[in-house]
Amino acid sequence: MPGFYLPIEHQLSILESLRKKAEASLSKRPPGHLTIQKSGHTYQYLYRPTQNTRRQYVRKSNMPFVRDLAQKEYEEAFLREAAKERARLLKAQSKSHACSASFMYHALAAPYEKLSSERKSLITPYVLPDDEYIQAFLNTPYEHKGFDKDFPVIETENGERVRSKSEKIIADKLKALGIPYLYEYPLKLSRLGWVHPDFTMLDIRERILVILEHFGKMLDPDYVSWNMRKMENYIEDGYIPGDTLLSTFEGGPHVLGVSCLDKQLKERFF
Repeated sequence: MPGFYLPIEHQLSILESLRKKAEASLSKRPPGHLTIQKSGHTYQYLYRPTQNTRRQYVRKSNMPFVRDLAQKEYEEAFLREAAKERARLLKAQSKSHACSASFMYHALAAPYEKLSSERKSLITPYVLPDDEYIQAFLNTPYEHKGFDKDFPVIETENGERVRSKSEKIIADKLKALGIPYLYEYPLKLSRLGWVHPDFTMLDIRERILVILEHFGKMLDPDYVSWNMRKMENYIEDGYIPGDTLLSTFEGGPHVLGVSCLDKQLKERFF
């Protein structure tokens, strides 16, 4: 497990926000129970208003009602799991200020993960399983910076275009280590406005983002001055060097230190 854990107080805050959202949504759902039966290549939906009433078919034209019922039953299960997870976190808090958020996320994803594929298609989950969360992160839509017409074409093993051979080395290392990342994903800093960090990586265990900046022109005074300001603004905005902010350097005879990069990534993510 990595040595970088979300504070339990922060986890409890996340949990409380999700719990309130689920409770507010649940209060608007209809009573009753939904049964789903497969019939040939399609599904039938049956509704039972109470335990003592007979089940009745729900027409396909009334799918919003079916989704409401499915969402209601998911939210009930989610809230039961949230209550158990809150009790566990409060107990852990009496012994330590931090622990891995992976336990919380795995527990909260379970009510969705246990559902059949048909029920999953009917609901909107509050917490996704790791694999689906990673896929959603990788599919995040955003506008890339683009390249000048005569800029050399350098592609990573993922098939994306980067600006230098060193960035290709970094991207390929992230791929080899299984660390999900987005290249030049835009980020708004408080003082400098929109910037494009070289790599925005996902720590799936804690579900937080980690920035990796490669400073490749360290002999250029203007470049160094700008990036010193940017690093200061990262820190002012809560990015912590060695935790949520990693960096590599290059310039003149000094090339990218691959072993240093490898050490940073393995200490941070594994």
